[in-house]
Amino acid sequence: MRCLALAQAWKQEGGDAAFLCSHEGHILRERVLGEGFQWITIPESYPAPVDLETTLPVLSGLCTSQGKWVVLDGYHFDEIYQSAVRNAGHRILLIDDMGHLSRYHADILLNQNTPPGILKYHTDPETRLLQGNRYVFLRHEFLNWKGKERRHPHVAENILVSMGGADPDNVTRIVIDALKRLALPRLSVRVVVGASNPHRDSLEQSASSAGFECRLVDATDRMPELMAWADVAVSAGGTTCWEMAFMGLPNLVVVLAENQKAVIGPLRSAGCSEILEDRNNVQDLYLMLDGLVHARQRRKDMSQRGHALIDGLGSRRVVKELLCMQREYGGEGK
Repeated sequence: MRCLALAQAWKQEGGDAAFLCSHEGHILRERVLGEGFQWITIPESYPAPVDLETTLPVLSGLCTSQGKWVVLDGYHFDEIYQSAVRNAGHRILLIDDMGHLSRYHADILLNQNTPPGILKYHTDPETRLLQGNRYVFLRHEFLNWKGKERRHPHVAENILVSMGGADPDNVTRIVIDALKRLALPRLSVRVVVGASNPHRDSLEQSASSAGFECRLVDATDRMPELMAWADVAVSAGGTTCWEMAFMGLPNLVVVLAENQKAVIGPLRSAGCSEILEDRNNVQDLYLMLDGLVHARQRRKDMSQRGHALIDGLGSRRVVKELLCMQREYGGEGK
Protein backbone atom coordinates (compact mmCIF):
# COMPACT_ATOMS: atom_id res chain seq x y z
CA MET A 1 0.00 0.00 0.00
CA ARG A 2 2.82 2.44 0.69
CA CYS A 3 4.35 1.65 -2.70
CA LEU A 4 0.95 2.30 -4.26
CA ALA A 5 0.91 5.72 -2.56
CA LEU A 6 4.35 6.49 -4.01
CA ALA A 7 3.23 5.34 -7.46
CA GLN A 8 0.21 7.64 -7.25
CA ALA A 9 2.43 10.63 -6.45
CA TRP A 10 4.84 9.66 -9.25
CA LYS A 11 1.96 9.42 -11.70
CA GLN A 12 0.79 12.88 -10.65
CA GLU A 13 4.13 14.18 -11.92
CA GLY A 14 3.58 12.52 -15.29
CA GLY A 15 5.29 9.23 -14.57
CA ASP A 16 4.25 5.59 -14.80
CA ALA A 17 4.83 2.55 -12.59
CA ALA A 18 4.89 -1.24 -12.76
CA PHE A 19 4.55 -3.58 -9.77
CA LEU A 20 6.68 -6.74 -9.76
CA CYS A 21 5.21 -9.08 -7.14
CA SER A 22 5.23 -12.70 -6.07
CA HIS A 23 1.90 -12.17 -4.28
CA GLU A 24 -1.02 -13.83 -6.04
CA GLY A 25 -3.89 -12.09 -4.24
CA HIS A 26 -6.38 -10.96 -6.86
CA ILE A 27 -7.68 -8.10 -4.69
CA LEU A 28 -4.28 -6.42 -4.55
CA ARG A 29 -3.65 -7.05 -8.24
CA GLU A 30 -7.00 -5.55 -9.23
CA ARG A 31 -6.31 -2.53 -7.02
CA VAL A 32 -2.98 -1.89 -8.74
CA LEU A 33 -4.43 -2.40 -12.21
CA GLY A 34 -7.37 -0.16 -11.33
CA GLU A 35 -4.94 2.66 -10.62
CA GLY A 36 -3.59 2.32 -14.17
CA PHE A 37 -0.30 0.60 -13.28
CA GLN A 38 1.19 -2.61 -14.64
CA TRP A 39 1.24 -5.85 -12.63
CA ILE A 40 3.98 -8.37 -13.38
CA THR A 41 4.02 -11.67 -11.47
CA ILE A 42 7.29 -13.13 -10.16
CA PRO A 43 6.92 -16.93 -9.70
CA GLU A 44 8.88 -17.00 -6.42
CA SER A 45 10.45 -14.28 -4.35
CA TYR A 46 14.13 -13.93 -3.50
CA PRO A 47 16.21 -15.76 -2.28
CA ALA A 48 14.74 -18.16 -4.83
CA PRO A 49 17.04 -17.84 -7.90
CA VAL A 50 14.04 -17.44 -10.20
CA ASP A 51 13.38 -13.98 -8.71
CA LEU A 52 16.46 -12.30 -10.17
CA GLU A 53 16.31 -14.53 -13.25
CA THR A 54 12.84 -13.10 -13.91
CA THR A 55 13.27 -9.60 -12.53
CA LEU A 56 16.44 -8.44 -14.28
CA PRO A 57 15.19 -9.11 -17.84
CA VAL A 58 11.87 -7.44 -16.96
CA LEU A 59 13.71 -4.38 -15.64
CA SER A 60 15.81 -4.22 -18.80
CA GLY A 61 12.61 -3.99 -20.80
CA LEU A 62 10.95 -1.45 -18.52
CA CYS A 63 13.89 0.75 -17.58
CA THR A 64 15.20 1.78 -20.97
CA SER A 65 16.50 5.21 -19.94
CA GLN A 66 18.54 6.71 -17.11
CA GLY A 67 15.47 8.45 -15.73
CA LYS A 68 13.80 5.38 -14.24
CA TRP A 69 13.86 3.95 -10.73
CA VAL A 70 13.54 0.54 -9.11
CA VAL A 71 11.84 0.66 -5.70
CA LEU A 72 12.65 -2.28 -3.41
CA ASP A 73 10.35 -2.81 -0.42
CA GLY A 74 11.00 -6.03 1.50
CA TYR A 75 13.39 -7.28 4.19
CA HIS A 76 14.56 -10.13 1.96
CA PHE A 77 16.21 -7.77 -0.54
CA ASP A 78 19.75 -8.20 0.82
CA GLU A 79 23.12 -6.86 -0.32
CA ILE A 80 23.40 -9.48 -3.06
CA TYR A 81 20.04 -8.59 -4.53
CA GLN A 82 20.69 -4.84 -4.36
CA SER A 83 24.10 -5.24 -6.01
CA ALA A 84 22.63 -7.36 -8.79
CA VAL A 85 20.03 -4.70 -9.61
CA ARG A 86 22.55 -1.84 -9.50
CA ASN A 87 25.17 -3.74 -11.47
CA ALA A 88 22.55 -4.23 -14.18
CA GLY A 89 22.49 -0.44 -14.55
CA HIS A 90 19.40 0.47 -12.51
CA ARG A 91 18.95 3.05 -9.78
CA ILE A 92 17.41 1.95 -6.48
CA LEU A 93 15.12 3.54 -3.94
CA LEU A 94 15.28 1.09 -1.02
CA ILE A 95 12.64 1.18 1.73
CA ASP A 96 13.97 -0.19 5.03
CA ASP A 97 13.09 0.39 8.68
CA MET A 98 15.22 -2.28 10.37
CA GLY A 99 18.86 -1.49 9.60
CA HIS A 100 19.53 -5.23 9.70
CA LEU A 101 21.97 -5.52 6.80
CA SER A 102 25.72 -5.12 7.07
CA ARG A 103 25.72 -2.98 3.93
CA TYR A 104 23.15 -1.16 1.80
CA HIS A 105 23.63 -0.47 -1.91
CA ALA A 106 21.06 2.11 -2.99
CA ASP A 107 20.89 5.57 -4.49
CA ILE A 108 18.24 6.55 -1.94
CA LEU A 109 17.53 4.73 1.33
CA LEU A 110 14.16 5.61 2.87
CA ASN A 111 13.03 4.93 6.44
CA GLN A 112 9.72 6.67 7.06
CA ASN A 113 9.18 5.04 10.47
CA THR A 114 12.31 5.92 12.44
CA PRO A 115 13.74 9.43 13.07
CA PRO A 116 17.32 10.19 11.99
CA GLY A 117 20.02 8.96 14.35
CA ILE A 118 18.13 5.96 15.76
CA LEU A 119 19.47 3.39 13.31
CA LYS A 120 23.00 3.28 11.91
CA TYR A 121 23.02 2.46 8.21
CA HIS A 122 26.22 1.37 6.47
CA THR A 123 25.72 2.61 2.94
CA ASP A 124 27.68 3.44 -0.16
CA PRO A 125 29.19 6.97 -0.01
CA GLU A 126 26.76 8.38 -2.57
CA THR A 127 23.60 7.02 -0.90
CA ARG A 128 21.08 9.68 0.10
CA LEU A 129 19.24 8.98 3.38
CA LEU A 130 15.63 10.05 3.89
CA GLN A 131 14.47 9.35 7.45
CA GLY A 132 11.50 10.21 9.62
CA ASN A 133 7.73 10.55 9.43
CA ARG A 134 7.90 13.62 7.19
CA TYR A 135 8.39 11.05 4.41
CA VAL A 136 5.36 8.89 5.25
CA PHE A 137 3.43 7.86 2.14
CA LEU A 138 -0.35 8.29 2.12
CA ARG A 139 -2.62 7.21 -0.71
CA HIS A 140 -4.80 9.79 -2.48
CA GLU A 141 -7.98 8.57 -0.85
CA PHE A 142 -6.59 9.71 2.52
CA LEU A 143 -5.33 13.07 1.30
CA ASN A 144 -8.88 14.00 0.31
CA TRP A 145 -9.73 14.08 4.04
CA LYS A 146 -7.07 16.62 5.00
CA GLY A 147 -8.46 19.28 7.35
CA LYS A 148 -11.77 17.51 8.01
CA GLU A 149 -13.19 17.97 11.51
CA ARG A 150 -13.60 14.95 13.80
CA ARG A 151 -16.25 14.56 16.49
CA HIS A 152 -15.24 13.33 19.95
CA PRO A 153 -18.23 11.87 21.83
CA HIS A 154 -18.12 11.52 25.61
CA VAL A 155 -18.13 7.75 25.19
CA ALA A 156 -16.51 6.19 22.13
CA GLU A 157 -18.94 3.62 20.76
CA ASN A 158 -17.80 3.22 17.14
CA ILE A 159 -14.66 1.07 17.06
CA LEU A 160 -12.58 0.02 14.06
CA VAL A 161 -10.36 -3.09 14.17
CA SER A 162 -7.65 -3.60 11.55
CA MET A 163 -4.84 -6.08 12.18
CA GLY A 164 -3.15 -6.06 8.79
CA GLY A 165 -3.45 -8.00 5.57
CA ALA A 166 -2.69 -11.46 6.95
CA ASP A 167 -2.87 -11.75 10.78
CA PRO A 168 -1.68 -15.39 10.77
CA ASP A 169 -2.06 -15.77 14.55
CA ASN A 170 -5.66 -14.47 14.53
CA VAL A 171 -5.02 -11.62 16.94
CA THR A 172 -8.19 -10.06 15.51
CA ARG A 173 -10.21 -12.66 17.42
CA ILE A 174 -8.39 -11.72 20.65
CA VAL A 175 -9.39 -8.10 20.06
CA ILE A 176 -13.04 -9.11 19.57
CA ASP A 177 -12.88 -11.10 22.82
CA ALA A 178 -11.60 -8.00 24.63
CA LEU A 179 -14.37 -5.86 23.11
CA LYS A 180 -16.97 -8.29 24.45
CA ARG A 181 -16.01 -7.19 27.97
CA LEU A 182 -16.88 -3.54 27.34
CA ALA A 183 -20.17 -2.57 28.94
CA LEU A 184 -21.33 -0.28 26.14
CA PRO A 185 -25.03 -0.60 25.20
CA ARG A 186 -24.61 0.95 21.74
CA LEU A 187 -21.22 -0.51 20.82
CA SER A 188 -20.71 -0.79 17.05
CA VAL A 189 -17.60 -2.48 15.62
CA ARG A 190 -16.17 -2.81 12.11
CA VAL A 191 -13.52 -5.49 11.66
CA VAL A 192 -11.38 -5.20 8.52
CA VAL A 193 -10.34 -8.65 7.29
CA GLY A 194 -7.21 -8.46 5.14
CA ALA A 195 -6.93 -10.11 1.73
CA SER A 196 -4.51 -12.76 3.06
CA ASN A 197 -6.27 -13.47 6.36
CA PRO A 198 -6.86 -17.26 6.68
CA HIS A 199 -9.26 -16.98 9.63
CA ARG A 200 -12.38 -15.43 8.11
CA ASP A 201 -14.69 -18.31 9.14
CA SER A 202 -13.49 -18.10 12.74
CA LEU A 203 -13.96 -14.33 12.76
CA GLU A 204 -17.46 -14.70 11.33
CA GLN A 205 -18.36 -16.91 14.29
CA SER A 206 -16.85 -14.45 16.77
CA ALA A 207 -18.67 -11.52 15.20
CA SER A 208 -22.05 -13.27 15.13
CA SER A 209 -21.81 -14.20 18.82
CA ALA A 210 -20.34 -10.90 20.02
CA GLY A 211 -23.52 -9.57 21.64
CA PHE A 212 -23.17 -6.21 19.89
CA GLU A 213 -23.14 -4.99 16.30
CA CYS A 214 -19.94 -6.43 14.83
CA ARG A 215 -19.53 -6.40 11.05
CA LEU A 216 -16.69 -7.89 9.02
CA VAL A 217 -15.36 -5.75 6.18
CA ASP A 218 -13.31 -7.61 3.59
CA ALA A 219 -10.17 -5.96 2.17
CA THR A 220 -11.41 -2.53 1.17
CA ASP A 221 -10.31 0.69 -0.48
CA ARG A 222 -12.67 2.65 1.78
CA MET A 223 -10.42 2.81 4.83
CA PRO A 224 -10.61 6.63 5.08
CA GLU A 225 -14.39 6.46 5.40
CA LEU A 226 -14.10 3.75 8.06
CA MET A 227 -11.54 5.79 9.98
CA ALA A 228 -13.75 8.86 9.77
CA TRP A 229 -16.69 6.81 11.11
CA ALA A 230 -14.74 5.38 14.06
CA ASP A 231 -14.23 7.04 17.44
CA VAL A 232 -11.37 4.68 18.35
CA ALA A 233 -9.33 2.11 16.43
CA VAL A 234 -7.38 -1.01 17.37
CA SER A 235 -4.69 -1.85 14.84
CA ALA A 236 -1.43 -3.59 14.18
CA GLY A 237 1.72 -1.52 13.82
CA GLY A 238 2.78 -0.35 10.38
CA THR A 239 1.47 1.95 7.68
CA THR A 240 -2.04 1.95 9.13
CA CYS A 241 -0.74 3.81 12.20
CA TRP A 242 0.39 6.75 10.08
CA GLU A 243 -2.94 6.77 8.25
CA MET A 244 -4.81 6.92 11.54
CA ALA A 245 -2.58 9.72 12.80
CA PHE A 246 -3.28 11.74 9.65
CA MET A 247 -7.01 11.12 10.09
CA GLY A 248 -6.83 12.17 13.76
CA LEU A 249 -8.20 8.80 14.88
CA PRO A 250 -7.30 7.88 18.51
CA ASN A 251 -5.96 4.35 18.49
CA LEU A 252 -4.51 1.43 20.36
CA VAL A 253 -1.63 -0.28 18.57
CA VAL A 254 -1.06 -3.99 19.19
CA VAL A 255 2.47 -5.02 18.22
CA LEU A 256 2.34 -8.21 16.15
CA ALA A 257 5.90 -8.51 14.83
CA GLU A 258 9.43 -7.35 15.50
CA ASN A 259 9.54 -5.07 12.47
CA GLN A 260 6.50 -3.15 13.77
CA LYS A 261 8.48 -1.94 16.78
CA ALA A 262 10.12 0.68 14.56
CA VAL A 263 6.81 2.54 14.50
CA ILE A 264 6.20 2.51 18.24
CA GLY A 265 8.75 5.10 19.31
CA PRO A 266 7.48 8.04 17.23
CA LEU A 267 3.83 7.22 18.02
CA ARG A 268 4.52 7.00 21.74
CA SER A 269 6.61 10.17 21.74
CA ALA A 270 3.94 12.07 19.83
CA GLY A 271 1.23 10.85 22.20
CA CYS A 272 -1.18 9.95 19.40
CA SER A 273 -1.36 6.19 20.13
CA GLU A 274 -1.52 3.80 23.05
CA ILE A 275 0.76 0.78 22.72
CA LEU A 276 0.20 -2.85 23.76
CA GLU A 277 3.29 -5.01 23.24
CA ASP A 278 1.82 -8.25 24.67
CA ARG A 279 -0.66 -9.18 21.95
CA ASN A 280 -2.04 -12.18 23.88
CA ASN A 281 -2.98 -10.26 27.03
CA VAL A 282 -6.76 -9.93 26.71
CA GLN A 283 -7.11 -8.37 30.16
CA ASP A 284 -4.65 -5.53 29.47
CA LEU A 285 -6.20 -5.00 26.06
CA TYR A 286 -9.65 -4.69 27.65
CA LEU A 287 -8.43 -2.31 30.39
CA MET A 288 -6.67 -0.05 27.88
CA LEU A 289 -9.72 0.02 25.62
CA ASP A 290 -12.09 0.64 28.52
CA GLY A 291 -9.98 3.56 29.68
CA LEU A 292 -9.74 5.03 26.20
CA VAL A 293 -13.41 4.87 25.24
CA HIS A 294 -14.38 6.78 28.41
CA ALA A 295 -11.66 9.46 28.18
CA ARG A 296 -12.98 12.12 25.80
CA GLN A 297 -10.27 14.72 26.47
CA ARG A 298 -7.48 12.19 26.08
CA ARG A 299 -8.92 11.08 22.75
CA LYS A 300 -9.24 14.68 21.63
CA ASP A 301 -5.59 15.33 22.54
CA MET A 302 -4.47 12.18 20.71
CA SER A 303 -6.36 13.32 17.63
CA GLN A 304 -4.69 16.73 17.58
CA ARG A 305 -1.25 15.19 18.08
CA GLY A 306 -1.84 12.79 15.20
CA HIS A 307 -2.75 15.66 12.90
CA ALA A 308 0.47 17.42 13.92
CA LEU A 309 2.60 14.31 13.35
CA ILE A 310 1.60 13.45 9.75
CA ASP A 311 0.96 16.24 7.22
CA GLY A 312 0.33 14.03 4.17
CA LEU A 313 3.15 15.47 2.06
CA GLY A 314 5.59 12.56 2.39
CA SER A 315 5.03 11.10 -1.07
CA ARG A 316 5.57 14.49 -2.69
CA ARG A 317 8.81 14.99 -0.77
CA VAL A 318 10.18 11.62 -1.91
CA VAL A 319 9.13 12.19 -5.52
CA LYS A 320 10.90 15.55 -5.38
CA GLU A 321 14.08 13.78 -4.24
CA LEU A 322 13.75 11.23 -7.05
CA LEU A 323 13.33 13.94 -9.67
CA CYS A 324 16.18 15.97 -8.21
CA MET A 325 18.59 13.04 -8.36
CA GLN A 326 17.26 12.19 -11.81
CA ARG A 327 18.24 15.66 -13.04
CA GLU A 328 21.67 15.27 -11.46
CA TYR A 329 22.14 12.05 -13.42
CA GLY A 330 20.83 13.61 -16.60
CA GLY A 331 17.89 11.21 -17.02
CA GLU A 332 14.52 12.39 -18.29
CA GLY A 333 12.28 9.29 -18.37
CA LYS A 334 9.75 8.42 -15.71
